[in-house]
Amino acid sequence: MPKIDKMLTLLLQKEGQTLRLDPGELPAMDLPGGHRQNLGVQESLGTVLDGIAKEILPKDLETPYLRGEKVQFHYAFEGVTFTVVFVKSPFGTRIVAARGVAKAAPREGGSPSGPLAVVAESRGLETFLGRLLSSGSSDLFLNPEEAPIAQAQGRFVPWQDLGATPLPEIESLIRELAPKKALETFLGGEDVEFAVDHPKRQCRLRVNLLHGSAGPALALRLLPRGVPDAQSLGLREEVCRLASLNRGLVLLTGPMASGRSSTLACLLAWVRTQREAFMITLEDAIEYALPEGRGLVRQREIGRDGERQARAIRTALKQRPELLAVDEWAGGPGLEALLEAACEGRLVLVVLRAPCALDALRRIEGSFIPERRPWVHALLAEGLKAVVGHALIPRAGGGLALAQETLFNTPAVAELLRSGSLDKIPNVQKGARYGQHSQADALVELVQNHRVEAMEAYRRAGDREAFMGACRKAGLDFDPRADGRITED
Repeated sequence: MPKIDKMLTLLLQKEGQTLRLDPGELPAMDLPGGHRQNLGVQESLGTVLDGIAKEILPKDLETPYLRGEKVQFHYAFEGVTFTVVFVKSPFGTRIVAARGVAKAAPREGGSPSGPLAVVAESRGLETFLGRLLSSGSSDLFLNPEEAPIAQAQGRFVPWQDLGATPLPEIESLIRELAPKKALETFLGGEDVEFAVDHPKRQCRLRVNLLHGSAGPALALRLLPRGVPDAQSLGLREEVCRLASLNRGLVLLTGPMASGRSSTLACLLAWVRTQREAFMITLEDAIEYALPEGRGLVRQREIGRDGERQARAIRTALKQRPELLAVDEWAGGPGLEALLEAACEGRLVLVVLRAPCALDALRRIEGSFIPERRPWVHALLAEGLKAVVGHALIPRAGGGLALAQETLFNTPAVAELLRSGSLDKIPNVQKGARYGQHSQADALVELVQNHRVEAMEAYRRAGDREAFMGACRKAGLDFDPRADGRITED
């Protein structure tokens, strides 16, 4: 049996989508939605990867492979078709095996497991999903009479070869995906959002149905069916420990598609398996179905309407849960009840959109009239436990890396919160004491570990001056202003 088959077995067991073998790196797999998880603890030797490549390389591709050209073919294993790419380098062969986007037929004399020839597949939902999975993309956007656009590693990639998407095709996809109630709401003129399990593939789909200027539009996001673990998400140990809290407020912040909901699901799954607790989640769309475990869980899909969310928060608190999670806070009057619940002895986890921890606190403060802000400051000083910021940065070798900011409510932070001196909080967040980790420090750490390019980190830094200062402090010789690479803010 070819050695790659053992790794493909693990990939299928873990519901992975892409196997990545790079010389000198740990074997890794990509999960739906852009998450990456290591498959072992031993780095891949270049000679070993060369041997794996030769085991399954089709005869007709041997010459271009030996010349150093990139070669690609289809490989069947356990009834699944993989698109395999070999790139030969002085250090060994780089191997990428992704679930294929085309149906396959055996080569003449071929076996059920081995290289395959490609047979074209008709266009439709399966074609779109297959290409998303094989390319490592997380999102797909379909607008009438425009080419499909995928989002991969933070970049938008038009699929021009598929041509424009006709309006009837989008309408057909909407009817195929939308549950009855969501379809009725959408046909009534409202935009809707929901999540569904895909019946054939090991993933969930988060779907947005929109009324655009050209007609109905559709956006898809791939989600893993299982909850990602802390290792695959790259969560810090101090963040994982937040799941053991019995009371207080935890804020999970960052822009859209930065991993906030994945972190929330990971923490809730830990609670589910470790202790008896009554948990209620209020979600705009249920992305992750929590696993079986101890205690009682009620997951509710309520959409993004602020008034409806506020009513759902009040109703949930009347049931006296030990843990209440809101993904994501839509603004509105529900925030006051959440702050009070955190101070009264419940654990409250809230996802909200903000580029960094400081901006998250400013958004909460700004949600109240000036006369009420001293009261808000007092509640935050008493009830806040931590703010965890998220930013996903394209990796140097492909995929995404998490830059994770942490702000814990130490006595010094509590005093600043109580006095309303939010702008001074970054000063006590420096130095990694008490688990504090600024966004700039998190970005510099990724650069130092050669996981992301310095310029990519610079582009996504919320405070670029702070990032440059952290670079100088860490001894990194990086200044885009010196060589003319600076980008506009």
